[in-house]
Amino acid sequence: SNTYDNDMEVLIAEMRDHECYATQGKKPKYSQKMTAQRAKKEVSKSEAAKHPAQFKEAKALEIKSWLDCEVYELVDMRKTHVKNFITGRWVLTWKRDDLGNIVKAKARWVLRGFQDWQKNDVQTDSPTGSRPGLRLACALAAIKNWHIHAVDLKTAFLQGDSYTDEEQRDVVAQLPPEAGYPPYMGARLTKSAYGLNDAPRKWWDRLSRSLLALNLDQCRSDLCTYVYIGDRVSKSKTLTSAAGGLVSKALDLQEAI
Repeated sequence: SNTYDNDMEVLIAEMRDHECYATQGKKPKYSQKMTAQRAKKEVSKSEAAKHPAQFKEAKALEIKSWLDCEVYELVDMRKTHVKNFITGRWVLTWKRDDLGNIVKAKARWVLRGFQDWQKNDVQTDSPTGSRPGLRLACALAAIKNWHIHAVDLKTAFLQGDSYTDEEQRDVVAQLPPEAGYPPYMGARLTKSAYGLNDAPRKWWDRLSRSLLALNLDQCRSDLCTYVYIGDRVSKSKTLTSAAGGLVSKALDLQEAI
């Protein structure tokens, strides 16, 4: 196991070094079509007005996600001295498939994180997957004839770790009018949300801890690459389906697509 893990570390390091050397001084080339497909452009107010039913449903689902994930506790701001109040706004987009066709309307209640007076006192760094790590996984899947399974998690940043008493995090957020509360009612956050700069880190902490609890080994050269060593699943199931089920159970995911 140690030899296998060390080989993985060396492979990722070599791929990263080769990639840095190959792209040094060069800018990646992307076609205009690819850039347009990847860009998630916000829907204008005039366009959203043409599809009121679809975006009304999307907003209702977003409000439900905040409740299901237990993101906040209601607070009456008339009776409470609020030190750190943050407003929010709706960000409306279209979810598209690989061909650019509209699948459904999406709505996110995004907080204006620049208003957070504690923004410089929280940990915000969060590892992201590297291309060498992804390429290594794809290469091993091709060599070993593994099944590749991709998961798109709904409202990931609402499912991060909750704030602890030691952090002394005190954030009261504005609730959207569609939530049905009077304007003097605020949301005292129990965990991070979209727009706050610690949201990626909180989600990363929970995801990483859950994966390590499943006996996955984290690569030192790529913190977003985990190695599943040994025959720890039944032969009647594929590794991807078994591991995917374990991750979903460990994280208590609200929705995996």
